[in-house]
Amino acid sequence: MSRFNDDQMAAVQLRRNGVCAAGAGAGKTTVLTERFLTLLAQEGVGVDQILTLTFTRKASQEMYERIYRQLSKRKDEHPAWMKGFLEFERGQISTLDSFCTQIVRSGAPRFGIPSSFTVDEGRLLSLVHQAVQGFLLHNGDDPVMHRWVQAFGVQGVIDQVLQPLGMELTVPGNLVSSVPAAAEEDLQALETQLIGSIDRMAEQAREARKLLEQGYEDLIAQNPAKAKKPPANLLENMDFLGQMEQWEGAVLFRDCLEPDFSWPEVPKPVMRRTGFPESLTAGIKVYREIWDSYKALPGIIRVLVNRGDLIHVSGLLEDLRQEIVAQKRAQGILSFSDLTILSIAILQEDTDLADFYRRRFRYIMIDEFQDNNDLQRRLLFLLAAEPGFSEDRIPRGDEIRQDVLFFVGDEKQSIYQFRGADVRVFKQLKEELAGGQIMLGTNYRSHPQLIRYFNTLFSRVFSHHPMMDPAYQAFEAEFRPIQSRPDTDQAPPGLLEFWLQPDYRSFPGPGRDSSDDPSDDPSDGSDGSAEPLSPGETEALAVARRITRLIQEKTPVWDRDLQTLRPVRYEDIGILYKSGSRQMDLERMLRYHGIPYRLKQVRSLFLDALAHDFYAMLQLVVYPTDTEAWAGASRSPFLNLSYQGLDELLEWVRAQKHIRPRQLLSQDTQHAAIPEFSQPADRHNWQSFQALYASLLEAADLKEPGTLGDILWIQGGYKGLVCSSPGNQVFLEHFDFFRAYLQAQADRPLAIILKDIRSNLGRFEKIDELPVLLPQARGVSIMSVHASKGLEFPVVILTNTGGGSMSDRAASQAGIVTRDGENRPRLLLNGGFTQGQAERNPHIEALARQKTFQDAAELRRLFYVACTRAEHHLFIFGTHNSQNKAGLTQEEYWSDQNNQNPRQPKTFLALLSWAYFARDEWPWKRQDTETPLEDLIPQQYRFSDGLVFHRIDQVTREQWQRYRRDLSAFVSQGDSNALASRIRRWQTNPAVRTTTDIQQSLRSSFPGDDAEDLRDTILSPWAEASPVQSSSLGAGNTKDRREEQQSWEGAQIVGSLSHWCIEVGIRTVVDSLGRLVHPGMSGDSFIERTGFTYEPPGEQDLIPRSLARALQQSRDPEALWEEGLTLARRFFDGTFWQGLGRRSGVYLYPELPVLFADPGTGEDRSTRRRESQGQSTDPGAGGVTTVKGFVRGIIDLVVDLPDQRLVVDFKTDHHLVPEHYRVQLALYSQAARNLRLPGYPDRGGSRGLPGESVSLGARLISLRSGEVFPLD
Repeated sequence: MSRFNDDQMAAVQLRRNGVCAAGAGAGKTTVLTERFLTLLAQEGVGVDQILTLTFTRKASQEMYERIYRQLSKRKDEHPAWMKGFLEFERGQISTLDSFCTQIVRSGAPRFGIPSSFTVDEGRLLSLVHQAVQGFLLHNGDDPVMHRWVQAFGVQGVIDQVLQPLGMELTVPGNLVSSVPAAAEEDLQALETQLIGSIDRMAEQAREARKLLEQGYEDLIAQNPAKAKKPPANLLENMDFLGQMEQWEGAVLFRDCLEPDFSWPEVPKPVMRRTGFPESLTAGIKVYREIWDSYKALPGIIRVLVNRGDLIHVSGLLEDLRQEIVAQKRAQGILSFSDLTILSIAILQEDTDLADFYRRRFRYIMIDEFQDNNDLQRRLLFLLAAEPGFSEDRIPRGDEIRQDVLFFVGDEKQSIYQFRGADVRVFKQLKEELAGGQIMLGTNYRSHPQLIRYFNTLFSRVFSHHPMMDPAYQAFEAEFRPIQSRPDTDQAPPGLLEFWLQPDYRSFPGPGRDSSDDPSDDPSDGSDGSAEPLSPGETEALAVARRITRLIQEKTPVWDRDLQTLRPVRYEDIGILYKSGSRQMDLERMLRYHGIPYRLKQVRSLFLDALAHDFYAMLQLVVYPTDTEAWAGASRSPFLNLSYQGLDELLEWVRAQKHIRPRQLLSQDTQHAAIPEFSQPADRHNWQSFQALYASLLEAADLKEPGTLGDILWIQGGYKGLVCSSPGNQVFLEHFDFFRAYLQAQADRPLAIILKDIRSNLGRFEKIDELPVLLPQARGVSIMSVHASKGLEFPVVILTNTGGGSMSDRAASQAGIVTRDGENRPRLLLNGGFTQGQAERNPHIEALARQKTFQDAAELRRLFYVACTRAEHHLFIFGTHNSQNKAGLTQEEYWSDQNNQNPRQPKTFLALLSWAYFARDEWPWKRQDTETPLEDLIPQQYRFSDGLVFHRIDQVTREQWQRYRRDLSAFVSQGDSNALASRIRRWQTNPAVRTTTDIQQSLRSSFPGDDAEDLRDTILSPWAEASPVQSSSLGAGNTKDRREEQQSWEGAQIVGSLSHWCIEVGIRTVVDSLGRLVHPGMSGDSFIERTGFTYEPPGEQDLIPRSLARALQQSRDPEALWEEGLTLARRFFDGTFWQGLGRRSGVYLYPELPVLFADPGTGEDRSTRRRESQGQSTDPGAGGVTTVKGFVRGIIDLVVDLPDQRLVVDFKTDHHLVPEHYRVQLALYSQAARNLRLPGYPDRGGSRGLPGESVSLGARLISLRSGEVFPLD
């Protein structure tokens, strides 16, 4: 026992109900383990008489392993430990939810629930969504429902009422209040509150009138002239107060319900002036309070007048609630909140069952109780009651057995409010069981230097201001100074750094005011070279550089296992974030620097090629006629057809009326049972595909989605592809997540699984809570602060502290879920929607305001959890932005707390600025952008803790490209020392550093940011191409196939480049309205006008960033650029362009995005869409896509002539078949007829539209041969 300090020893030996407040790194798991063994040895109980509960499965597994390991190690030291070791499987060490499941299975039938129920909130959410959709459709014609939805919006009604109703208030067994009953209760409370408010206002009016009269007399005594000219509104205020004195709440309430009642006009308060007598100032203050209260009365009255409508809506919602309850019973689905409520009900109704558990468990230990709520406390108090307790209530703390319960937690680490955690419960427990309170205040995890910093920082972050409302103090954690462990490990002081990026966008550039138009500055960087990286990219770059330096400099960390110092390794580093909105930037920068990493939660799963390729193959298993899936599979490593083979495949698919899956396994090409390929490599690849497809069909029959993923991963060769490059490690984990995603839906048809995948493709969504067993790979860990709970890292890097802002809670919302007197959920509806407009319900407003303060209090706790994960080194990175600029001091903030929209610190960075500046922003102005950070901190707020400040300087894209070229060379050579040395030189070289503002360049050759974003979207297959996308390993892996794949990808880049070059060239010869003003431009003059050279452009040029990146990542950028430029020159030398130069009245509109209703329906529309999408492999074609009945695409060129409007499409196909594009150009021609073009003169039609005398035409131009094909 010598390894325990006095506080830990007291917790181990405590033999009464108690609360152990254990801070971060205090060794609470060790204490609980020792307490378990001590109870076995000293109290003579068995392992089955100790109930040990945790919050998460991970924590329960760790607790189980710790206790078992100690019993195994020490079993020979005591007979009780030997017995416990032999009988250990009889012990109950589990999560609280698992224990509740055990109770509910015993009594589920009495509530109409099958004992075989499952706890599946994902399935429940799907059930609720389906029920909500049916509810809205069924009641769409109800006039009251229509007004309700109109007032709060469809999404507001779903998010604030219908979904919470289905998820939280559908406990089987009528254990929660019905919706109409809760509405009646709230209306009655509103009526009582209204009458009381009127009576209080009458009393305040008497007080205010006396103060104003006395103040007016005092004012006249000071200045007799005021008798003739009193302050504005003063006399009106006193007259109105005289009327208000006569008000009686009950009488006025009865009168205001009459149809002809109108509220009297209330005069505005007197403006307070310096020099007013104290009595007058006091009277004005009271009148303002009355005025604020009065303004809320009409809204409350409208809610009460609307009582009938509210009860009607409540009845409809109750029907929905009962329908969902019936579905949950029928399908045997429960939620986690259902388990606790049902467990309490079962134990209260079944005294015998309750007594069974009371006699079985002599001691109960609960870990991480700060993350639980009052329902769990009630359940545990029921279990701790004396056997025979049968009253229909929860026993008080003094009524339970006094030596059963042992709660462990830390109010500063309560961060799961979104799961129902309520920190107030743990704080109240400390008071209720005050006699057994123990504090574990020594942190054994973090270096003493970090502890000193934490004590200074969090004493300010958690400070309780005297003006804080006591009701909100219940949510605030109490911080006490942390004791540090003895500094015996001889580790040098850790690194403690704060890296901050100013909001450069708010700084005016050198030599001009912020009001200046940057377009007037000739040095604005219009060539793109001075355009800065985004704030997220800049911060991520700083993080990656710092990690590289840590590794190169062999920064020491303390190895606990070896009890010695050693150089830091990648796996020692944890990158934490509150919001993962910039995770993509971070991953990209880590990959550029060759830094391996592991993901706790994957966000880019559905953005990468793996998900797209796997989806295409699985889609073909279910729908073998899907041409889009065939096109995707043909580009993937699974099939990998040549350019010509893709055309042959799609032509065969289009000719088939029906394709049976087994038909694809045939070898019969003579009767067109399978496609016939002309090239030997394509035939070989098809045979490999057939073998893979046969395995998929067999696995699909077994209904094991995870096995399908395994087949594609192993047999399909995808694992070999990923493992071919060391930089692809993260994609190994992506497969683990994707397989877990498939396997988690094993009970659903494959077609439904594919529908879900399809809806997620291309979306940056967080995918977590999947049972993924990741190998202990070497790499930096990236995770959210929530996911880091219970973990520790020698090095912690806290990123994006300026992001992840809390959302404001809406006061005038449709409803809110609250708790009744027994802490069970109830729905509070807002009834103010008589005129289809939302009113403010005071009860909902108060609850929304309370949630705002709860969120702010949890933000402080979340920041504490993030920082205390660090053992030795802590780095904090953040970007100053508009979310951190409220500019309030703490005094201003708390004095402003009665405002309708309380302003809270919303980010970690705001909390830090409160600690350093006593206000929630960083005080940078134009003149001090070069001032060192530490010099900006007022003397009284400076820490003496070794914190080092760094400014993250802005980086232009030109600098980034130069740096990245060097970086790529070093990463490919694997020379980490040279790489880090280069990074240090790049950081310190004045020629490439900038701390002044660089305005974003105006890309004058393009029609605005929206158009550029659209073009980048069209070219999205090339945006940040992953190694998987640019490789070709797969089934039948050969060097030739890799070359074919690279050739096909190169053709796509060439097509995009030629289209872009033509667009740039056309824009140099037309005016702002699109009129051709410089006709006759040839290929040579095109080069002169554009300034293009045969050196490939980079991201710093005008080329779209996604296309520039694709070009840079290709095998031969110079050759691809030269080919694309040559094709563009060929167009300007061609007959079509030269013919336009000889015409007058020519208007040109290149790269014109269109979106129009699909003119077809049913099978015809589907066929057109497949044909138009399936034929072109030229990305510059801008092929059309159909989205929800609309056709979207980009027309390469629209030519307006006096008598004709032409749609022109450029193609770079080596073997152009014009008929393949007839459908596409027909759709574009249909859209062109309705296009309103800005420069088009009025020629018989409406402005910008062609008249009946203007014909439409379509031209297909081969950029390789120069041929022009009319497709009218």
